[in-house]
Amino acid sequence: MIIRKLTFEDYDRAEELFHKLHNIHVEAEPDLYKTRDFIYKKRDFKKLVKSKERILLCAEEKGRVIAVSNTKLC
Repeated sequence: MIIRKLTFEDYDRAEELFHKLHNIHVEAEPDLYKTRDFIYKKRDFKKLVKSKERILLCAEEKGRVIAVSNTKLC
């Protein structure tokens, strides 16, 4: 397994995984989280991966992204 920074080229798979995580939150806390069609628009994701205030990482196994992380620096 490799841990690396997410890139814009990872958008489709990252969006899929962030969406799955969001849906877990929706099921657990429907008063706080609402169903969404997507978590990040492509232009917003592009800004995130370039941001100095965020750390976006992924775990990759056999060339496939299997996990993602989005951390905001304070």
